Amino acid sequence: EFLPTQGDIRFREFESAVQAREDLNDSEKDALIQDRLESTQTVSESFSINLPNISKKNSTSPLMQYTVDNITMSYNYNTASGSSPDITKRENWATNASIAYGLSFRNVKLVRPFRFMEEVPVAGALSEIRLGVMPSSVNMSLSGSRSYGETRRRQLSNAADAIQFALQQTHTFNYNTSFGLNYNLTPGIPLSYSSNSAYDIGQQALRSANLTGADSLAYEPIPTFDVIKDMVSDTLSPRRNSFSESYSAAWLPPINR
Repeated sequence: EFLPTQGDIRFREFESAVQAREDLNDSEKDALIQDRLESTQTVSESFSINLPNISKKNSTSPLMQYTVDNITMSYNYNTASGSSPDITKRENWATNASIAYGLSFRNVKLVRPFRFMEEVPVAGALSEIRLGVMPSSVNMSLSGSRSYGETRRRQLSNAADAIQFALQQTHTFNYNTSFGLNYNLTPGIPLSYSSNSAYDIGQQALRSANLTGADSLAYEPIPTFDVIKDMVSDTLSPRRNSFSESYSAAWLPPINR
């Protein structure tokens, strides 16, 4: 193998030259050789955990049937690292998690609030109106994603005055909430409502890495559970990026009467 920045010199020749130097001790020689060896290789590693659609069903307890049996969770975690002749270090990780709850009522009870008007002329027609007393379905969800990456470019030389490239970093931390409701006002008039909110806490989930030199602006991610704890205790107020809601209504007249 030839050295990337010195194409006419083989790595073995460089290794022999370093071993022959008398101004370096054994550990310094090994460190210099290892650094130059890494600069000739492209290495990558990755690891992943994926747990989709975690749920429990068929509980015997009515309370569990209406609560736990209607919850679905998912979790995903990925990490990757590597190096190349141009990159000393590249590390990335990303995680996604979600929890959703959905409950549907098969037989929604209807009431006739104007039944007492059955015998009233003309107005008696109102007695046939049947109104739903509860929603036909309710659903809500919470999902979050976070990612972080850092890359450091390799120095052009090992000289003391060589340019030290600053650590390049990227970070995102977002979460979304949603809520939906379906309600049959009457058997022929279904109503629905849904809302969605998106939040960004990427900047609030960082702190200074307290480094100097080229990395004086470097940061480090605050642990996710610490961020969640701060949100629960109201010491961190998330910034809402967007909010949307929608309403719908329909009329389905009986056509088989």
